[in-house]
Amino acid sequence: MFFLVLGVFVAVVLIIVTRKSEIISHDPLEGARPPSAGGAPDAQTVLKLFKEGNQAEAIALFDKMKSAVEAAAENAEAADEDLDPELEDALLDLIQEGKAIEAIKLYREATGADLAAAKRAIDRIGSDQ
Repeated sequence: MFFLVLGVFVAVVLIIVTRKSEIISHDPLEGARPPSAGGAPDAQTVLKLFKEGNQAEAIALFDKMKSAVEAAAENAEAADEDLDPELEDALLDLIQEGKAIEAIKLYREATGADLAAAKRAIDRIGSDQ
């Protein structure tokens, strides 16, 4: 009975170890990502660096990619915005009075933007002045 249990245990451990190496060697994004344009870093590069043991470099590259995406999103929001001059004046007045929270609330009510987008817009409007 003991040897039967031991045999089953060893078999399960071997299956787990074999499966683990298959999981680690498998790239879940394989075939799902388009080739990079112009040599720009992509998730494949980050994953490769991480697998090679260059975690710090992979994290730094990921942070650059994240910053680029956030900047693109912010620029897209800025390009899409066409604020009413009266609203912009009211927002500027609130910002100059130190009432940024009220400015964010007013911006959200007027545009329907979410909190994060409204804060970025108010920060951008405030920095433009």
